[in-house]
Amino acid sequence: MCIRDRYTGCERILQSDLLRNNDKIVLTNCRDVSKIPLSEFAAGSTLYFLRNFPFFEEQKRKREWHARIPLPFLNQKHVAIFGYGSVGVEVGRVFKQAFNCRITAVKRETGSLPPYADAVARLDDIKKVVSQNDVIINCLPNTPFTQQIFSKEVFENFKKDSVFVNVGRGTTVDEDGLADALLRGQILGAGLDVTAQEPLPKESRWFDEQFRHKVLLTFHSSDEYPELLEGRGKILDENLHKFAKGEPCLLYTSDAADDLLCVDLGGRRIIKKKKMI
Repeated sequence: MCIRDRYTGCERILQSDLLRNNDKIVLTNCRDVSKIPLSEFAAGSTLYFLRNFPFFEEQKRKREWHARIPLPFLNQKHVAIFGYGSVGVEVGRVFKQAFNCRITAVKRETGSLPPYADAVARLDDIKKVVSQNDVIINCLPNTPFTQQIFSKEVFENFKKDSVFVNVGRGTTVDEDGLADALLRGQILGAGLDVTAQEPLPKESRWFDEQFRHKVLLTFHSSDEYPELLEGRGKILDENLHKFAKGEPCLLYTSDAADDLLCVDLGGRRIIKKKKMI
């Protein structure tokens, strides 16, 4: 049997009893179809706060003119990317090639230098990493290990006036801690494509006036684009042909996967629990 998840993250399927009790299932996903739009959102939301777009939008609304305002560059900023898998590498490419940023790839285990990275750091050193970087990009999936890994204590260690972007999973963030860091000015702004609760209820704090210029919300839509279904279809077609021939399907590996239910989230048989990184 072959199961294919149309999303990048497979946590919902991994929780099912079907996978827990069957060692002959091949699980694949669509990891590569979202990496470009998500990397563009990461760059766009970072620029949104660094170049102070909220301020100019407010001045436009008030019909006021304020010129010659000094704004920081994104160029050559230090950027830490948590979860350096398919999406993380593409984020690193965009920030490195377009903005000449210094890239730190944050993984469970260090090793050889991955593409576009200037340094590699361990996920266990998260407090140190966030204190040394200007932009923090979260690409981590939802696993038992990563839940609320961005805790209140971690946000307290963020560099002053840094930017936080989440294109991973909302469950990886302690939103109380993030809100506190935003309100006290520890963090300049947060670009959130994902949130802990989806859809957001109308009473969510992120809709409050106090966060209007501090939080950019895109409602888990940053990976949507006109050719998305076509991209998913191509991966499905290739995997079906490989599966029918007994060949390995397109593999998926995650730099943030914890003790999950399968050896490989994208093509190998489920044999036993194994740490992915």
